[in-house]
Amino acid sequence: MIALYEGLTDEEKQTDLAMNTYTYLFPPQVVEVGDEMADADLYDLEGNVHRLADFKGKYIMLDFWSRGCGPCLMALPEMKEVAEMYKDRLTIVSLSIDTKKGWETASKTHEMTWQNLNELKGSNGLFAKYGVRGIPNYVLISPEGRIVEKWFGYSAHSLKRKLRRLLNADEYVMSLGEENGHKVVNFPTVKKSNNDIPEIRQVVLTDTATVLRIRAYYIPKYWIQIMKNIQLVADNGTVCPVLRSEGIPLGEKFYMPESGEADYTLYFAPLPAGTRSFDMVEPEGSNSDRVEGIALTLE
Repeated sequence: MIALYEGLTDEEKQTDLAMNTYTYLFPPQVVEVGDEMADADLYDLEGNVHRLADFKGKYIMLDFWSRGCGPCLMALPEMKEVAEMYKDRLTIVSLSIDTKKGWETASKTHEMTWQNLNELKGSNGLFAKYGVRGIPNYVLISPEGRIVEKWFGYSAHSLKRKLRRLLNADEYVMSLGEENGHKVVNFPTVKKSNNDIPEIRQVVLTDTATVLRIRAYYIPKYWIQIMKNIQLVADNGTVCPVLRSEGIPLGEKFYMPESGEADYTLYFAPLPAGTRSFDMVEPEGSNSDRVEGIALTLE
């Protein structure tokens, strides 16, 4: 197959089929969080060439999208709000994976006040280099050009929730302290989470309980629910069941206020002495909420 590809003319290598074949034969190195961003020649609707490096100095949010993707189009009004909200700190770069004709048609229908570009390589090029498997797909890049976060999918207000945390990350630096003689961890780092709603702001370790002070972010007037069987799992496997809650009742629907924010506290059985990290999980079902690798040390 490689020989067949190499036998194509330069013009033939620019077809969608040939580009897909090249990506299959020579898959690119996928850039991950912490890596230098991948870059390429990107075209605007007038045919001018841009590169992501042109936008360094501010955060950059990549938006991989297509006119045939419903959630991609649903996200556009919120993206317009976000572009205005963070205009001094953030440049949004929407990267269409449509053909030139399809992209031009979609751009006439949907007002996009931010950078609307296309590499004209479909699901190859940057799409492959950023490891995109579905759209909408987003990548946040630091002002210095390094990848801060990658995520997939859209729901109402999700971009605002995500960016509020990521762009203000410097305000939430992990630190250790004491409260009435008990160890306190402020803004513990988290390795992995499948839920953007809870933000763990403080962990207090006592002899009788592990206390988590949490802020929830969600759509105003929509409900969230904390399961009655939520538990902590220490790094040695010890399971610590929930004891009680304050602010949001366990097992009941809680409707978010207009602010889209709500503080609550969860009390769990005490973690074992010497625990360095733990998970907060709902044990039932493959889609259960999980916050993993919550750190208790600075190492």
